[in-house]
Amino acid sequence: HREVVYGRTHPDIQKLDAYLVRSFQPTPAVVEIHGGGWRRGSKSQFVYAGNLMGAILDAGISVISIDYRLTPEHTFPAQMDDVVRAVQFVRSRAQEWHLDPDRIGALGGSAGAHLAAWVALHDDMARSDSADPVERISSRLACFVELSGPLDLTRVRPTELARQPLRGQDFANAFTAAFGCTADEFENDPDVRQRVRDAS
Repeated sequence: HREVVYGRTHPDIQKLDAYLVRSFQPTPAVVEIHGGGWRRGSKSQFVYAGNLMGAILDAGISVISIDYRLTPEHTFPAQMDDVVRAVQFVRSRAQEWHLDPDRIGALGGSAGAHLAAWVALHDDMARSDSADPVERISSRLACFVELSGPLDLTRVRPTELARQPLRGQDFANAFTAAFGCTADEFENDPDVRQRVRDAS
């Protein structure tokens, strides 16, 4: 299933591709979240070493690859909100797509790893009072795979990163763009620091 819209606020962006395993029993599923510094990348690009997605599918696990809102146009927590929504949406399709709703995990590299871990390690985001039936569904994950992603963003120092060779400035820009702030604000502004803690 290609280009399935899972979101309501930005349906032109909030889309997924579902690679469903044929099985007599409902299959586990992994929500794949691309990397790219929260600024670039797209679903189903699968830039992992080897044939990781193929190996997952061969193991009988369906793969759901998602796009999410990117920075700097959309700052945190838009990206986390999108992954939460995608997990809820996938679980809402469990019967139709022959998925086991109790065996949904997430996987990502770099920025995608951060997003997978953030959703997995936070409380269930289901809202029982929502008028939107998808928002009433659990966002809990059975597991997550974190491939080289930043977890404690409070330890990041963009001013120091920018001085590093190779892609130092690029990495620094990724973190400041995520919060729509300068390097100094990222490191010292109390309101930004609280947002950084919330994103960790």
